[in-house]
Parts: sequence; C-alpha cells; structure tokens
Amino acid sequence: GIVASGVFSLDYNSYITSVRFGITTQDIIGGIIKPLFFGLIIGSVSCHKGLSTTGGTVGVGRSTTNSVVLSSIVVIIFDFFLSRAINSIFDIKTI
Repeated sequence: GIVASGVFSLDYNSYITSVRFGITTQDIIGGIIKPLFFGLIIGSVSCHKGLSTTGGTVGVGRSTTNSVVLSSIVVIIFDFFLSRAINSIFDIKTI
C-alpha cells in the first residue's frame, strides 16, 4: 500500500479496496501451505546432501551446488502438484 501510493500516486484506500476484492481464499491458503512444503523440501534435500558429503572442502562445495539445483527442481515439481491440489479443492477448472 505504501509503495503503491508513493511510487504510483495511487490512493491508499483504493489500493486496499482493490486488494480486498481481488484476493481469494485460495490465494491465502496457497500462500500459507506452499511455503511450508517448500521449506520442508529445501531443508530435507539440503540436510541429505550435507550429511552425505565426502571429499573435504571440494565435496562441500559440490554438495551445496547439488542441493540448490535439486531443491529448485523438486520445488518446481511440487509447486505444480500443490497448485493442482489446491485448485481441485476449490473446484477451479484448469487446462
């Protein structure tokens, strides 16, 4: 609201009203549930890669890179399935 009113010269009350009418329960639930899963995924993958590291400092660097790449891929895949699940709960038709 502050950025919208300061940068775009948008009235604060107009911004709040448009947000109230534009946001849905699906948005709120998705905004709460998805980050929980993503944090669990990133933490689990990183712990697994970190605890199975071998090769000294070079291995630590390699494991870090591998955990970032694998976490990113798994998060993207889970995002797809979580979005589909949330959409099916709210009976939203998708292509």
